[in-house]
Amino acid sequence: MDIIEKTAKDIKDLKIQGATNIALTSLKVLKKDWREKKYQEIKILKGKIEKLKLARSTEPLLFNSLDYLHSQVEELNGLNKLSQIIGNSIRRLEKVQEKIVNNGVKLIKNGMTIFTHCHSSTVTGILQRAKKQGKKFQVFLGETRPLYQGRITAKELVKQGIKVTMVVDSAASYIISKEDEIPINLVFLGCDAISPKEGVFNKIGSYSLALSACEAKIPVFVAGSLLKTFISQVDIEKRKVKEIWERKPWNLKIINVAFDFIPYKFITGIITEFGLVKPKEIVQLVAKNYPFIYDIDPESSSG
Repeated sequence: MDIIEKTAKDIKDLKIQGATNIALTSLKVLKKDWREKKYQEIKILKGKIEKLKLARSTEPLLFNSLDYLHSQVEELNGLNKLSQIIGNSIRRLEKVQEKIVNNGVKLIKNGMTIFTHCHSSTVTGILQRAKKQGKKFQVFLGETRPLYQGRITAKELVKQGIKVTMVVDSAASYIISKEDEIPINLVFLGCDAISPKEGVFNKIGSYSLALSACEAKIPVFVAGSLLKTFISQVDIEKRKVKEIWERKPWNLKIINVAFDFIPYKFITGIITEFGLVKPKEIVQLVAKNYPFIYDIDPESSSG
């Protein structure tokens, strides 16, 4: 198994997770692979890109980053600049991440209680930055079953000295609804994909969390780069039954859905590299700043 196949397998098996981490790792692996093999045909690069893209069905940041890389190589007519092009792509993603963290940290105030879900390197980056700035707040989060990604978030935040409380996923709505007992001020979510006019995709459990927050009139903020925007149909990933119950009764059916869709009516704003964005602004921002994602007329698509 070569390094590209191994990376694709690690992404599929969730050994590498988080949209930004997946995109950055894939770019770095392509750079390393090219340096070692020095292939001279663009179609070979295209084949390796497709292997990485097939690892997960809900990773527009990965798709857009790799498609842009391929288009740049074709435009510059050659692979001899591949290392430089990948380096530029990596630096752009890192700068985008930094901008989102800086924009998100402004929303956190002293004394706040924040509820989050799953593991998002962007969300944890915002919370860690707020802590380093001396802000005092606490975080609630669910386990994120069946693979318990909430534990990754909990470990990272606890390590930074942030007060963290974990609950089972099914208790999230209860916690949010009990404002007299635990006043939640904000719900912070990451996202895997952004639909320009409909909503965002995030880990399963996000819909009920956002719905509960909306009912309780608690702001819901989603953190994510507009490089995660997609226009095609997103296939909701269904994962292995064994993740839920390894030795289930033979005639028991289990559906292990990996992602949720959160409509914009539940979302207060999207924390992006361009600041806090309202859903109606996404189309124009993407058309202006990332025209390679899709061909779009921002005037006819506004609103």
